[in-house]
Amino acid sequence: MSLSEIQIKKAKAAERPYKLADGEGLFLLVQKNGSKLWRLKYRYHGKEKLLSFGAYPEVGIAAARELKRAAKGVLAEGRDPMVHKPGRDFEEAKTFRAIATMWHENRASSLNPAHAKRVWSRMEQDVLPVLGELMIHEITPPEVLKVIRKIEERGALDISRRAKQCIGQVFQFAIASGLCDSDPTAHLRGALKPRPRVKHMAKLPLAQLPELIMKMERYQEEGERRSEITRAALTFALLTWVRTKELRFAKCPPSAPMAQI
Repeated sequence: MSLSEIQIKKAKAAERPYKLADGEGLFLLVQKNGSKLWRLKYRYHGKEKLLSFGAYPEVGIAAARELKRAAKGVLAEGRDPMVHKPGRDFEEAKTFRAIATMWHENRASSLNPAHAKRVWSRMEQDVLPVLGELMIHEITPPEVLKVIRKIEERGALDISRRAKQCIGQVFQFAIASGLCDSDPTAHLRGALKPRPRVKHMAKLPLAQLPELIMKMERYQEEGERRSEITRAALTFALLTWVRTKELRFAKCPPSAPMAQI
């Protein structure tokens, strides 16, 4: 049954928020503090989503139902009413995707091509599916945090921080371009999961060095050539204290194979 004005007025706050259904996905959410908010539950591309219509009594029953009908009409056209909100002019040039594209193109020439490709790949994988079609000036801190939380769920804490940094840079670009007034990532300090403490490998006591060298000399893996290179590389590192990266990417002249160093 549809809600009546009397039902809504009599609805009181409770220990937990609760819903009063009006039909076809429209409901009134009664918060613990007594505020009453209109919400529309719908599915888009198989995913359940929630659309906000405002608070009662500022938005009355008739207005909420009219917004619901408009949203259903947008949905029938194959568009997402959360992006193409009823009563709002949608400008594709002001979506997060459009601004992010301009931001990336503006700085790509100053970046290493491989790095630039990685940055945009992260945006396409983690950020744009959530924020891409939203108008940039309407994106809120909780919506950005939603992106970060999804990355954190797979344990990629370093990537989550890089994603936040890139999102922030897009907003700074948009602010400078006059497309929005604030950066929602500035409100996320303290909200990200902390990095786990790094546990470094324990140092090898000097007394165990002879045993390590003997193990290095006996080291074998699949393929004698691979074993030979590994033994030589470890010995070279032990003698020169060269950095791991420098050792891995070192080029040896053909006349001096690694096994002879």
